[in-house]
Amino acid sequence: MTCVLLEPVLRELLDELWEGFRPSSYQFSGEEKAFADTVRQKLINGELVAEYLDEVFAYECACWELAQQLRSQSHGDEEIDAVVEFKHSPDLLLPPLSEMVAPPPGLPTGVYRVRIVLRGTQFDVEMIP
Repeated sequence: MTCVLLEPVLRELLDELWEGFRPSSYQFSGEEKAFADTVRQKLINGELVAEYLDEVFAYECACWELAQQLRSQSHGDEEIDAVVEFKHSPDLLLPPLSEMVAPPPGLPTGVYRVRIVLRGTQFDVEMIP
């Protein structure tokens, strides 16, 4: 989803990442962390600006962290969760992004808190009133 929003600058960003990234194996192990660290640093520095990027990136990072946490637990059938805050309705952002399509520009703003629940291999997003 983050890559869909970064599409206009993705090639340049990946070239920069791979120029400095030295994988420890030919499977590019650790590449996802290096990518996330690069995007995070560029967001902090104001070098990456794209509508919805900060909130979608935070959502995907929370999902990735939940998956890593579940993977390290002994029972894969447990339920774990995280709370993320969006500035735009996740009901309008996430469906098109899940289809690899950018959401329309200028969506109304607000405060939308969601609980991301990981059960086994299934993510659910529940709105928090």
